[in-house]
Amino acid sequence: MTQIIRLEHENSGDGLFRHQDDFGKAIYRQLNCFESLRDRYETFKTPYEEPLLKREMSEKYYCAFKSLDQLSQWITSEEMMEILDYGFKIYVIDIEIYHEGEYQIIFKKEDIISKKDITDLFK
Repeated sequence: MTQIIRLEHENSGDGLFRHQDDFGKAIYRQLNCFESLRDRYETFKTPYEEPLLKREMSEKYYCAFKSLDQLSQWITSEEMMEILDYGFKIYVIDIEIYHEGEYQIIFKKEDIISKKDITDLFK
C-alpha cells in the first residue's frame, strides 16, 4: 500500500485544475496566485506529457502528489492558504493500484482504500 497526497475541492471532488465555478470557469484562474502557480507548473509535465502516464490517461484518472514534500515544492504555503479559502481540502490517501510518473501519481477513485482529511495541518 502507498500513501499519496491529494488536493481536491470539498464539493466536487475535482482537483485544483479541474474544479469549476457555477458558470463553468476554472477556479484556479480566479486565484490571486494564479500567475505564480501557472509559471511554476509550466516547468512540470502534465500526465498527458509524461511517457509513463500518457498511455493510461484514456480512462478517468485523478492526479495526486507523491508526498507532502512534493506538495510544498509545487504550492507555497501562501498559495495554499488562498487555495484552501476557495474550498479545497488536502487528503492523505492509501492506495494500492496507481500509476507513477516523474512528476505525479494518477489513480482511480474506486481504488482508494482509505482517505483522511489533513487540511488542518496547513492552516
